[in-house]
Amino acid sequence: SISIVMGYVYALILLATANLIVASNHPNILFMLADDMGQWAAGTYGNPEIITPNIDSLAADGVKFDNAFCNTPVCSASRASYFTGRLPSQHGVYESSI
Repeated sequence: SISIVMGYVYALILLATANLIVASNHPNILFMLADDMGQWAAGTYGNPEIITPNIDSLAADGVKFDNAFCNTPVCSASRASYFTGRLPSQHGVYESSI
């Protein structure tokens, strides 16, 4: 009975280790979206007046977008476009309403 339990414990350890190995092969992706923050409002894009050390550090260690646009100035419609990959006319979110 103890050998059966130990067999299960070893199997669980093996599965957990295999899961960690598989998970480490995938990249970590952090997508940041801030309302009313243009490209000019971060030091990593060349603004010497606005101090953004954490954003600058993330950009230095990863990948940053140098060519992107917002398809609508309304935050909820823009977020819906990011999440669905569709234009506001396709997903139906046009305004922020509470």
